[in-house]
Amino acid sequence: MPNKKLFIISDSPDVRSLFDQALARFDGVQTTWLDSFYPAVKLLEQSSATLFALSPEVVVIDLSTVDFQEPHIRQRFTRLGKDLVILAILPGKTGDEEGLNRLGRIEPFDVLMTPFTTVEIRYRLQAAFAFAESRAGWRFFETVAAGIGTGLLVVDEGEKILWLNSAAEKLLKYERDALAGWPLSLVIGTEEAANIFASDMPRSFTIRMTRRDCSRFPAGCFAGIIRLPEGQGFTLVFSDVSEEKKREDELLLSAKVFEFSGEAIMITDAADKILAANPAFEKMTGYPAGEVAGRKPDFLNSGRQDDHFYEKMWAAVHRHGHWTGEVWNRLENGRIRPMWTAISAVKNLAGEPDHYVTILSDITDRLAEEKHLRHLAQHDFLTGLPNRVLLKDRFSQAAANASRDGRKIAVLFLDLDKFKAINDRNGHTVGDRLLQQLAERLLACLRSTDTASRWGGDEFVLLFPGIMETGNISGIVGKISRTLQQPFTVNGDVYSLSASIGVSFFPDHGADLDELLAHADSAMYAAKDMAGGSFAVFTKNN
Repeated sequence: MPNKKLFIISDSPDVRSLFDQALARFDGVQTTWLDSFYPAVKLLEQSSATLFALSPEVVVIDLSTVDFQEPHIRQRFTRLGKDLVILAILPGKTGDEEGLNRLGRIEPFDVLMTPFTTVEIRYRLQAAFAFAESRAGWRFFETVAAGIGTGLLVVDEGEKILWLNSAAEKLLKYERDALAGWPLSLVIGTEEAANIFASDMPRSFTIRMTRRDCSRFPAGCFAGIIRLPEGQGFTLVFSDVSEEKKREDELLLSAKVFEFSGEAIMITDAADKILAANPAFEKMTGYPAGEVAGRKPDFLNSGRQDDHFYEKMWAAVHRHGHWTGEVWNRLENGRIRPMWTAISAVKNLAGEPDHYVTILSDITDRLAEEKHLRHLAQHDFLTGLPNRVLLKDRFSQAAANASRDGRKIAVLFLDLDKFKAINDRNGHTVGDRLLQQLAERLLACLRSTDTASRWGGDEFVLLFPGIMETGNISGIVGKISRTLQQPFTVNGDVYSLSASIGVSFFPDHGADLDELLAHADSAMYAAKDMAGGSFAVFTKNN
């Protein structure tokens, strides 16, 4: 089937932009643009072969184009006009009568009063093309219009339906003979029918139409005037816009989500330049949306993650179409915050990404909560020292390093002497405060690589990695003992504490922590047998 031909004469960039947008929704339209009437008339007056090549079915003429006012141009165009289907564009500043007078004897099929929309252009061009194809006669009109994909009703001046095409039959679920002769109000309602023809023509609008089964659907309509053999009539071109309405509602919902979402949303183009950012973005980052538009989002980079991180991130986006992960961003005030980031590519019809949507969630509080929970899971709730779980993890790391470096690990098992009596006599509150002070003093005796852990009750385990000689342990134990000999004060009362300490060494006395602790515990009891405040190193005789 040959392409539709469209011949547009206008020197207005705005008109061209609107028609280009509208024509993007048309298939099979060959468009010729000219910015003045003189070359247009010359082309239309050329030989039949050239005219056949152009064969414009619809001619759009912009009456604001400067040279249309030249008399010889108007005369020549008037002669051609009787063979053309003309859609005239009338300037909005000109009254209807005055604008139509500018046409002279040219009778347009339809007019567009500025300002107009792409929707009006689409529907009016549809009607114009339909009329162009049917201008050979009413019978030919019926034949051709039967294959139009949009519904078409032809109505007389009395609002009686004369004819409908097959698309209208499908949309309305009426056979042609069953609907012909009935009033238009049967399918659109009495009030709507009266409003359509009481308004200026032509025009486009959306109404709800009724099918034969009484179900209703939203219809995008264009109503125009048509010349019938019996006189003037009306055409109602319509289509089911349920999907369009659904998409429109979805777009509206998306816009509301974008506007009111508590998460920061940023939209960038294919060149990674920011097109839009929502209010939550400004609230979260401190950067006003208007100021970041057109910029690349690298101003958020905090430096916590290097270029390789971002290269891997974008490689994943390009490979999979999306990426999620933790990114540390710099806020407008200079602070650095962790943000859970989700980037999704939006692809065009060709399958190529032309936009990216980035959603940011500030996870500072979440990470702090996770850190707190990890601390609770790995530390003693009373003293804050590492518990058994963390102690075993620290030992595993230290043992691996010691095996590699040929060094030793000293494991000290510390048990407070006669602490139960203090606890029973003064109460658990005092006992707990003494244990907390003890923990603080033990930490003061440690290097950064050492670990002090509360094993349970009044028992503590200390790890000292990197020991070269077992004899070095006496200095460490002496430091701890001297620290414990200093008086403890709780609520103004002074207390004295001492501890018995057992020592074992990795790998001399065992390869795993349980074995080493058993030997250190055995040595601790040997120390208790000697006297309070003593220490002993594990031997087979313990």
